[in-house]
Amino acid sequence: MDETAFAYRREQRGSLTVDKKEKGKKQSKQRITVCVATNADGTDRLPLHFIRKSKVPISLRNRDVLAEIGATYTNTAKAWMNTVKYCEWLLELNERMRQEGRHILLLVDNVSSHDDDPVQLSNVVIHKLPPNTTAALQPMDQRIIKSLKDEYQEKKEDAELDMFYSGVAYKPVDIFSAMKWLSEGWGDISTKTIRNCWCHTGTVSKMDMGYLLN
Repeated sequence: MDETAFAYRREQRGSLTVDKKEKGKKQSKQRITVCVATNADGTDRLPLHFIRKSKVPISLRNRDVLAEIGATYTNTAKAWMNTVKYCEWLLELNERMRQEGRHILLLVDNVSSHDDDPVQLSNVVIHKLPPNTTAALQPMDQRIIKSLKDEYQEKKEDAELDMFYSGVAYKPVDIFSAMKWLSEGWGDISTKTIRNCWCHTGTVSKMDMGYLLN
């Protein structure tokens, strides 16, 4: 499991809304924290967990986020993960595993919000990565998160093209659309990419992966 800050309104240079010549144009700083977790063979991707400042953003009012896009949403003062929200997420994960009769090992980064012994869990064992090893040992940081952001950008640009050719005036991405595209992109990442990222860390060897798949 890993978290990443994502500037969901940021435009790529050379897009329909940001010309390559507009070097001085300010980019939007609107961001959301995305929590990402999947098993080693990519067959069980947990619903993306989003964190933002607003308790109920306008575009999320009267919506069931889990039912509509298969994701979860919460808020904190700084739109970051904190220990309280981390514990809530763990308890929900543990309950799911308990209901499914499963026991899992969860790899997490060594950061302050990931308390060493946060809550009592029956079906989830937590293993914190050693300090300063995230870049090398965290599978999500190998290319999984990068692939997710690439998938999002593609869907965002497709939507912008649809608006452009339909003559609809451009409007900034709302948080529901951003969460929807990210959730769709999460499902579109190939299992091969996920497996390769896990193997690249050495956490799971190619031999182990072959055993898991068979």
